[in-house]
Amino acid sequence: MPLYRPSELTAFLRSLDIRPKRSMSQNFLIDGNIVQKIVESVPEGANVVEIGPGPGVLTESLLAHGFEILAIEKDDTLAAALPRLDETGHRLKVVHQDVLEYSLSEKSTIVANLPYSLTTPIFKWIIKQHVFVSRAIVMVQHEVAERLLHPPTSYLQVLLSCAFDLYYLCRVSKKCFLPVPKVDSAVLVLLHKQKAVKIPQEVLAYVFSQKRKTLLSSLSKFYPKEKIEERFDRLGLSNKLRPEQLSPDLLLELLML
Repeated sequence: MPLYRPSELTAFLRSLDIRPKRSMSQNFLIDGNIVQKIVESVPEGANVVEIGPGPGVLTESLLAHGFEILAIEKDDTLAAALPRLDETGHRLKVVHQDVLEYSLSEKSTIVANLPYSLTTPIFKWIIKQHVFVSRAIVMVQHEVAERLLHPPTSYLQVLLSCAFDLYYLCRVSKKCFLPVPKVDSAVLVLLHKQKAVKIPQEVLAYVFSQKRKTLLSSLSKFYPKEKIEERFDRLGLSNKLRPEQLSPDLLLELLML
């Protein structure tokens, strides 16, 4: 019986004498349709890295579809229980570690139901590892997904856009989790850009830390004002714009001085 069924998941957690930990934002997926959508988004033959598999709801289905998985799990009890899912004994490798302290070494597809409290740190980890991330399929709060895909532009949105194209896969009702969180979620797909955009992180961080200033004013800290004005003119942009008023791609084009 699959783990996405509430009765099976509850019985498994009871067998370990544990409950989902609020401190680790543990909300486990219990909807087979969503599990299927996520697994179908993983390219055939992909090397899968699953972040925070928990009891193994997605892990179980990924293994059933023939994938080899590196599962990175911080929780002591759940990490120790994961190997039970691999009947072959060689398609699932479990790393008992905080993912933020782990470094990838080969091209991988990331799969993750991100803990709400760690969404931004893990996104930044994915960005840092982008050379080895061909695709990432991640579950986040629906509100976070909306902010990453629509205006106003945010610092994280631009950071992601340096290395990935972002796509919305589906909305996930809060009723699809155990325990039930307060908000709905969404699944995003990040596709690796063949040519990542390299910009000085110091510059990007600064312009977003000075939101009351125009881009012209902020960028003048780093570049000659005449050069910046020339760039604005070439792109047909007003020099009174602020960073959140430009799309990520247009802002990146402007910053490539």
